[in-house]
Amino acid sequence: MAGALFGVSFLFRYHTALFLMGASAVLVFRQQWKAVAWLTLGFIGVVGLVQGTIDGVLFDYPMHSLVAYFLFNSKGAFQYSTGPVYRFALTVLGFLVPPISVFLVFGYARTRRLAPLLFWGECCFLSPILCFQISRNGLFSRCFRCSSFWA
Repeated sequence: MAGALFGVSFLFRYHTALFLMGASAVLVFRQQWKAVAWLTLGFIGVVGLVQGTIDGVLFDYPMHSLVAYFLFNSKGAFQYSTGPVYRFALTVLGFLVPPISVFLVFGYARTRRLAPLLFWGECCFLSPILCFQISRNGLFSRCFRCSSFWA
């Protein structure tokens, strides 16, 4: 059943195959071979039946949509903007102007008391990323070097 649900989610968004790989890795690590087999059969069955049939009838071969999606995104991978790891944080800070950003910071700080496991878990997740960026070449050094204001 889980493999079939993974297959349905894959039909809507191809990237969900990463979740299937993670679940399969856990099952392989636990040596639950029967569960791995059912997960794989359910996934391949649903995807093959739905995507394979539709693409086989409408296009040249089964799984045409998946192959075309991969080739299109592989060819145009460098057309999208790329930037430093902290670009998202700077974008969010740019959109959140006070007093809304102040409310969000204080609200997040309250989760330390309300849900301490969630708060400290996120701190443990974000701390290595922040430390890596600072140790790499300074957190905002690239922004300061590129800006003519600081020259």
